[in-house]
Amino acid sequence: MLAASLLAALCGVLLLLAPGAGIVGIVPVIAWYAVVVGVVLIVGAVRIRS
Repeated sequence: MLAASLLAALCGVLLLLAPGAGIVGIVPVIAWYAVVVGVVLIVGAVRIRS
Protein backbone atom coordinates (compact mmCIF):
# COMPACT_ATOMS: atom_id res chain seq x y z
CA MET A 1 0.00 0.00 0.00
CA LEU A 2 2.82 2.37 0.83
CA ALA A 3 4.64 1.49 -2.39
CA ALA A 4 1.50 2.17 -4.45
CA SER A 5 1.00 5.58 -2.89
CA LEU A 6 4.65 6.51 -3.39
CA LEU A 7 4.45 5.40 -7.01
CA ALA A 8 1.28 7.44 -7.51
CA ALA A 9 2.94 10.53 -6.03
CA LEU A 10 5.98 10.02 -8.25
CA CYS A 11 3.77 9.70 -11.33
CA GLY A 12 1.98 12.91 -10.35
CA VAL A 13 5.27 14.79 -10.06
CA LEU A 14 6.45 13.43 -13.40
CA LEU A 15 3.18 14.51 -15.03
CA LEU A 16 3.67 18.01 -13.64
CA LEU A 17 7.22 18.17 -14.97
CA ALA A 18 6.52 16.73 -18.43
CA PRO A 19 2.78 16.85 -19.20
CA GLY A 20 3.14 16.11 -22.93
CA ALA A 21 5.13 12.94 -22.41
CA GLY A 22 2.86 11.94 -19.55
CA ILE A 23 -0.25 12.16 -21.68
CA VAL A 24 1.38 10.12 -24.43
CA GLY A 25 2.20 7.46 -21.85
CA ILE A 26 -1.15 7.46 -20.03
CA VAL A 27 -3.52 7.42 -23.02
CA PRO A 28 -2.68 3.82 -24.05
CA VAL A 29 -3.09 2.65 -20.45
CA ILE A 30 -6.53 4.25 -20.20
CA ALA A 31 -7.48 2.79 -23.59
CA TRP A 32 -6.48 -0.74 -22.60
CA TYR A 33 -8.31 -0.36 -19.29
CA ALA A 34 -11.46 0.70 -21.15
CA VAL A 35 -11.18 -2.26 -23.52
CA VAL A 36 -10.72 -4.75 -20.67
CA VAL A 37 -13.61 -3.31 -18.65
CA GLY A 38 -15.82 -3.36 -21.75
CA VAL A 39 -15.03 -7.01 -22.43
CA VAL A 40 -15.71 -7.92 -18.80
CA LEU A 41 -19.07 -6.12 -18.91
CA ILE A 42 -20.07 -7.84 -22.15
CA VAL A 43 -19.08 -11.27 -20.83
CA GLY A 44 -21.02 -10.60 -17.64
CA ALA A 45 -24.11 -9.53 -19.58
CA VAL A 46 -23.98 -12.64 -21.78
CA ARG A 47 -23.56 -14.90 -18.74
CA ILE A 48 -26.53 -13.28 -16.99
CA ARG A 49 -28.72 -13.52 -20.07
CA SER A 50 -28.09 -17.23 -20.65
